[in-house]
Amino acid sequence: MPHPALLSRRAAIRTALWGAAGTLALLHSELPAADLPPSPPPSPADGSAKFPNFELEPVRTEEIAPGFCVLSGPGGNVGVRFPERKGDAGDTLLIDAGIRVRAAEVQRVVSAMSPAPIRRVVNTHWHYDHVGGNETFARGGAIVFAHANVLRRVSEDTFVELMGRTVPALPPSGRPTVTFAERVGFPVQDAHVIPLAPAHTDGDCLVHLPSLNLIQTGDVFWNGGYPLIDYSTSGSLEGMIAALERVLALTDEKTRVVPGHGPVGNRADVEAFRAMLVTAGERIRPLFLAGKSLEETIAARPTAELDERWGGRLRSADFFVRAVYGSMKARQGGATR
Repeated sequence: MPHPALLSRRAAIRTALWGAAGTLALLHSELPAADLPPSPPPSPADGSAKFPNFELEPVRTEEIAPGFCVLSGPGGNVGVRFPERKGDAGDTLLIDAGIRVRAAEVQRVVSAMSPAPIRRVVNTHWHYDHVGGNETFARGGAIVFAHANVLRRVSEDTFVELMGRTVPALPPSGRPTVTFAERVGFPVQDAHVIPLAPAHTDGDCLVHLPSLNLIQTGDVFWNGGYPLIDYSTSGSLEGMIAALERVLALTDEKTRVVPGHGPVGNRADVEAFRAMLVTAGERIRPLFLAGKSLEETIAARPTAELDERWGGRLRSADFFVRAVYGSMKARQGGATR
């Protein structure tokens, strides 16, 4: 039977969610259209290349360890590390910040878990569904930490070729206030922020909480679906595989692994995702090296054996082939054709 304190915490979370759901329509009616990230046009070869409808998805909560909860739904997964017992010293650490238009809602849900204030936010990379809430949490007194390349990316308009759109710079109040290029530790939460070589982007990091045997990976790991590889900002298939090897080096069979997208997983899930990326590279690379065009490569269905398990959840097979092909082209120093 769950501890009574855990039951009361879950009840508080449910109450916060019900209240948030009732105000969602009002929230959207008061926001100017410019605050909503525009959906990119469908790409010529893949009509599914749109952002998920994060603005309308419900906030889902899952407490996976004492003092650690995962919020999923509105953007990338958000990790919440808060004091384990009422009255414990310390504050709340947020890993990723979700999207801008849902940040106030996420803030209410987190407050329902613990009265400990949110004093630190770590961005695992620069994409809007992981940094959009920065401004809201900074306004509440949080310091935002991120890889130095995250600050560089969010300080200027950045074109993402795979999505066919330019992502506008964040306002100064939403940009990271402390940057790092080396490991950073938060002793109170026993959290270790580990920067990665370019993988999903050029500003990735993971967060390791050894006392909980837990890792949050950002978008170097998507559990159960094909990923986006942002080759416009130095992401690559090879970099993703190398980052997953860093993750695996910190895990055992009991480690909980929080992905950037998808359900909380474990070591076996990370191994399966890495194996899928390796196989995809083995199928797509010969076509690329033979000089096949992007359209010819997609038509060859190089990921057919993988699609039933990995395709269609967040990104289609065609979209994923575009990402892998584009990352190979970018490493050669050219644009996709």
